[in-house]
Amino acid sequence: MILPLPGIPNKVLRRAYGIVDRALENGMDVGLDFIPYVLGNTTVTQLYPPWSLEGGTEALLRRLGDPGERARIRRDVETVTARWPHWEPGSWATNYIKCLGWKMLSILSVGSEKNRHMEGRRIVDLAREAGKDPFDFLADLTIEEEGSVVFLMGIPPRPWSEKVFLKGQDHPQLSVGADVLFPEKGSPPQTAYGTFPRIIQHYVRELGLYTLENAVHRCTGMAASRFGLEDRGVIRKGAAADLVVFDIERVRDKSTYDDLRHFPEGIDFVMVNGRLVLDQGDYDAGALPGKVLAR
Repeated sequence: MILPLPGIPNKVLRRAYGIVDRALENGMDVGLDFIPYVLGNTTVTQLYPPWSLEGGTEALLRRLGDPGERARIRRDVETVTARWPHWEPGSWATNYIKCLGWKMLSILSVGSEKNRHMEGRRIVDLAREAGKDPFDFLADLTIEEEGSVVFLMGIPPRPWSEKVFLKGQDHPQLSVGADVLFPEKGSPPQTAYGTFPRIIQHYVRELGLYTLENAVHRCTGMAASRFGLEDRGVIRKGAAADLVVFDIERVRDKSTYDDLRHFPEGIDFVMVNGRLVLDQGDYDAGALPGKVLAR
């Protein structure tokens, strides 16, 4: 997935696209996908260096509780830059905190009722109120919640923040993904509510980057084909009847970076496996026609 982060220059993305293009020219089957926001979501464990996760979450919690190991983890979080290949000892594919900075991290969900008030708030603000630096606040919260914390990472979409992001939108192998974690409690990220409506609203209607047909294909058939799902993402005899009816002039993403829980507008009907689940705004909560898809 290509997700431009603040501080990543154009030349890095150009180099990444160049690698993909050379692979395609050499006959390799390579795909790309993107999120139409300059943000992402992840679990708290992914904010720590890979070596600290050896042995699983329980081992991480023990290390965070040991002063010497905590100091070592802090040093890596503050100093280690991304290095590939990420499977080599000492490498780290993405040090989110060093790349983004503490101000870009907000809590989406926690496992306990005690800390539910933290959901939707930034780490830097919570740490200041607790009289701790952000790292110690994060480490203490990780221990207290036994690793059950999900974060929103990134910045609200703005024209300047999308500038780098829009450079490679015309790549023929680029499909659309939502990259959503649905926490057991708390809200999923903005991408859960608005990814595909935003493609139509912003990328087709407002920016004119795609035709409607091309945008729909990137969200459906192209994405399904990457997983070998031949009966999904297309309208034809014998394919699954997964259909969405929307008004191109009305469809829009209503969720925002600061106010996530809003369903989109402009979608009139949704059919899953031939069963109508959304009818002119009326959602049939008892309809469960979906199933796990396997290649």
